[in-house]
Amino acid sequence: MKPASLLKIKRGNLTEREHFGFIVVVDKSENILSEVGNSNNTPIFLRSCAKPFQALPIITSRAYGEFNFSLQELAVCCSSHTGSSKHLEVIKIILNKIGLNEGDLLCGIHEPIDIEARNHLISHSLKPSCLHNNCSGKHSGMLSVCVKNGWDIKYYPDFNHPLQCEITDIIRKYCNIEEKIETSIDGCSAPVHGIPLFKMGVGYLNLFLSNEGGLLRQAFMENPTLIGGKGRLDSLIIEVTQGRLISKTGAEGLCVVINPDEEKALVVKIMDANMSARTFVTLKYLEQLGWLTSKELENEHLKDFMDTRIKTFNNITTGEIQFSF
Repeated sequence: MKPASLLKIKRGNLTEREHFGFIVVVDKSENILSEVGNSNNTPIFLRSCAKPFQALPIITSRAYGEFNFSLQELAVCCSSHTGSSKHLEVIKIILNKIGLNEGDLLCGIHEPIDIEARNHLISHSLKPSCLHNNCSGKHSGMLSVCVKNGWDIKYYPDFNHPLQCEITDIIRKYCNIEEKIETSIDGCSAPVHGIPLFKMGVGYLNLFLSNEGGLLRQAFMENPTLIGGKGRLDSLIIEVTQGRLISKTGAEGLCVVINPDEEKALVVKIMDANMSARTFVTLKYLEQLGWLTSKELENEHLKDFMDTRIKTFNNITTGEIQFSF
């Protein structure tokens, strides 16, 4: 792999920070339309960008109809959520509908990302639970498929569980993967799959533009904040474009954005996983592609990310963000 310099943070005449990574734009036919950096088709773990694929069995197993799920609930099953009160409310509804509880979730526990939720726990001397895990929606969705199909729920994240075998087949199908897929264990203990970056874009296009993926696309379009949370990159992109663009972020600097009208996908990978660099690079490239309109670029929610000036706390400009593409 040969990552390219994507962004520099300049203070005065000196570079204080530099971020390297990859950018690739691809169409459904796997034509690479533009590329920054050469990943040499090296497999990279999907991390949370896998969630739409992992949620598809909710639809194909007919668990969606069996449990009378809503688009909000489907969106949370695809989410890397911040643990806000709204996210937790929806997850509890999902678990209640399938006759399970948070004790059945095997995703592990971490503090909520949402500041209000975290402060609430601190002020009330409460501890976080599995519900606050940003993958608890995904795990709730996985459990719904297991309940619908009568599969074991105690070992559902295991590689050999029928659900995980089905998910691997889904990723292979939609991402057009013929070779053996490299796998490991994600932070939430579910399997994680490694595929080339351009294949991620191809997979998203094939999934969201398919009949099977229609409900997933609708869930993303109508519930941007549930996909991530307040101020999260993927939620911002979907919200600002009113669902014209679909986006999902993943850990370690990943972001996938698709333009369904043009049947093209953008994939960004920041090698050091810096979240602000991922945001600036993704939005800048969307601007260069013409996927964001002038009105959308002026949206108040994007203002801070489109301003490349480095300022002091007294509002004095002392440097700038420079893009290398």
